[in-house]
Amino acid sequence: MRINALLLALPLSLLTAGETLEYNATTETRIRLTFEQEAELSLVEQDVVIMVDGEEHPAGEQPDIDITMTMSETTIFTDTYQAVDDDSQPTTIERHFESLTGGYDQEIDGLPEGVDGPEPIEVASELEGQKALFVWDSEESEWTISAPEEADYDTDLLEELEQNADLSYLLSGTEISVGDTWDLEAEAFRQLLNVSGDAGMVPVDSEDDEEGEDDLEEEWDSELFRLTLTGVAEGTATIKIEVDISRHKEGEVEPPPMPEGMDMEPPTITEIEDLQWVAEGELLWSLADHRAISLQLAGELTRESGGTQEMEGPMGSVNIEQSQTFEGTFSITITLEEAAEEE
Repeated sequence: MRINALLLALPLSLLTAGETLEYNATTETRIRLTFEQEAELSLVEQDVVIMVDGEEHPAGEQPDIDITMTMSETTIFTDTYQAVDDDSQPTTIERHFESLTGGYDQEIDGLPEGVDGPEPIEVASELEGQKALFVWDSEESEWTISAPEEADYDTDLLEELEQNADLSYLLSGTEISVGDTWDLEAEAFRQLLNVSGDAGMVPVDSEDDEEGEDDLEEEWDSELFRLTLTGVAEGTATIKIEVDISRHKEGEVEPPPMPEGMDMEPPTITEIEDLQWVAEGELLWSLADHRAISLQLAGELTRESGGTQEMEGPMGSVNIEQSQTFEGTFSITITLEEAAEEE
């Protein structure tokens, strides 16, 4: 009798065979999400190749410098679910952006005497302190985003936002048991790096309102994006995350104006950037609340950037290829917690 009473008192913490991890919501759901991303990269290799009429010419001795880049981003917002459908999926969400901050810094050792390195850059968004409304369009199977009547910001900032804050796109969508694995496409990792989409972060001291995003075409590739249900305890499912994903960006960019008096066509400039993330982490999912609790991911990040300049000049056809390789680490931390009612 005592054993039976003890068993009845235990929480339902085991995910039985054939269960499905789900995301559900109610009109009483208010979730505060905190997204933190950090990276530190150091220059490990650089190269310059100059070709004139197909023949390689010496580029001269490259400066012996050490470059370390650090980047950080913090996004905090609260989602209030104003309407859900019969399947407990949200159809109307009000998102209140509480904090949108970040920064970028470069430390350069080996610069000539009297030459200063770049100043740290602080970024922020006009959406901080503002709200946006996400409404599900069932006919188009997409979210429409609008600003409330009292909004005081450039509504063009809404165009790059995404609803993807609940992390439900990381679930398998099928029946699973402890030990089961499932693979996701690189698009899911792109969403993970951009919780809520592009919130229009720009340098705080910049006179230009544009963020300066490039128009390079990008292509994502997933060598590995695997999730494994490793265990269930105290009503929480633990899911291991393994990542080996790369992104390639390439395209022509507008050249700078030619110096006055120089009678020649501007060069054709192509920029290239390759990023690779190799990492491990875990996702915690509440079985009782049917939602994500937290996600942590950390590992190695490699960045290869460069490009080419092609031009016709007095020396003939000139092609300059430049490349830099940075290696380092990155981390992502996401926490989701119930938010108090808005006063």
